Amino acid sequence: QLWLLLAIFTITLLSGCSSVPRKEAQAPLTPLDPQALQTQAMQAMRGGNAAQARKAAELLLMRDMRAPRSHLLLGAAHQLQDDPALVDLAGSGFESATRLGDSGPWPHYLAGINLMRQNRHDAAAEAFARAVMADPSASWAYEGLAAAAYLSGDLALADASAARARQLDPQSAGAWRTAVLSAAGSDDRAATQQLLSNAPSSLPAVDRDWVASRANLLLRTAAVDQVNTADILGSIETTPPPAIAPQQLSVDVTLILGDLRQS
Repeated sequence: QLWLLLAIFTITLLSGCSSVPRKEAQAPLTPLDPQALQTQAMQAMRGGNAAQARKAAELLLMRDMRAPRSHLLLGAAHQLQDDPALVDLAGSGFESATRLGDSGPWPHYLAGINLMRQNRHDAAAEAFARAVMADPSASWAYEGLAAAAYLSGDLALADASAARARQLDPQSAGAWRTAVLSAAGSDDRAATQQLLSNAPSSLPAVDRDWVASRANLLLRTAAVDQVNTADILGSIETTPPPAIAPQQLSVDVTLILGDLRQS
C-alpha cells in the first residue's frame, strides 16, 4: 500500500493537473534539498499539519527510496493523521526505517504507539522494549513500556519500567501515574500512598486527584479479588498462597494513549 501511494503521488506530481497551463505543466521539477524537506516535515508535524508533513516525506522518498529517516517521517506523518485506516501505512514506515538501517529508538517507539492504538498491548510492550534497548537512557521509552505492560496486566513489568522512567525523569507525570496504578493494582498500599504523596510538582491538582481516586478504586478491587481467591484456595494445600494479580483491573485507556501520542 505504501508503494502504491507513492506511485500514485509520483504520477500525479509529474503529470500536473488540467487547470495548469500546458507550458507550466511541462516545466522540469526542482525538488528542494533533502535537509530542507526534512525540516519541512518536522516543522509540519510540530504544527500538527499531517498533510504537509506527508507531502514533504513523500518528496524525500522520491529522492531516495532507501533512506531510513524518510520512511520514519512518512510513517509518523500517517500516524499524525489519526485515521484508523492509515495504521498499516504508519506501521510499514516504521518497519521500513528499521529494516533499512535506523538503529535508534524512534521507529520502535512510534511502532509501539501504533500498536497501542490497535489495542495490541502485548505487541506494543515488545516494541517499547526494543526502544529501551536502543536507548537505555530514554525515559519516554520506559514510559511507553510501563503503560503497555500495565494495559497488558503485567504489573511487575509496569512497576519496574515506571520506576526506571522516574529515575531518569523524576517529573514524568505519565511514569508516576503508571507507578501509582501498578502499585494499587498489586494491592501494595504502602507503595501507593508513598507515590501519591510524592507527585510531580508540575502536575495539576485535578490530575493528582484523579490518580488518587483511581488508585483507591484499584485497591478496593484488589482486596476483593484476593479475598475471593483465598476462598477458592481454601481447600488446596498451598502455603503461602501464590500472588494473584487483580482480575478486574480498571484502566482509563484513553488518558494513557493520549499521553503516548502527544509524546
